[in-house]
Amino acid sequence: MKKIIYVCGPAGCGKSTVAGALSKKYDAEFIEADSVHSKENIEKMSNGIPLTDEDRFPWLNTLQTLASNTAGSHVVLTCSALKKVYRDILRRSNNADTRVHFVFLRLTRDQLIARVRQRPNHYMKDSMVDSQLADLEPPTADELDVSVIDASAPIEEVISAAISAAESI
Repeated sequence: MKKIIYVCGPAGCGKSTVAGALSKKYDAEFIEADSVHSKENIEKMSNGIPLTDEDRFPWLNTLQTLASNTAGSHVVLTCSALKKVYRDILRRSNNADTRVHFVFLRLTRDQLIARVRQRPNHYMKDSMVDSQLADLEPPTADELDVSVIDASAPIEEVISAAISAAESI
């Protein structure tokens, strides 16, 4: 059975760090969703312009296709997956041979902004955090394939919780 693990949450929550650790743990392909954005999306975000659903849907469809078409038994992807409809697009890979799971990293607004400010060369600036939080639809209890993790804990604890979540799939 193939496992697709999306590490998600707003900018600055630690997606890349946690996803990198999971991919190493499972010797899995690692897909950084930021590298899959179109030039137009990156330009918009670089200029402080929030993406719309219309901007995100092609990106999400590409991520879902990439995840489904990887050869290994595990694939780990980063993706903000801020809204339920976005997670639903990514869930289309879920079938008898493939399990999809989301590791949702939760932080406060102030923590997110502080972390984003520590990434001076990234196109996502701290001014974009509020637009992501405005779009955020936190996972609900009926989304059984989502593990919510408090990302304010020490990184070793966050990674350990993510591994536990991945092993429960």
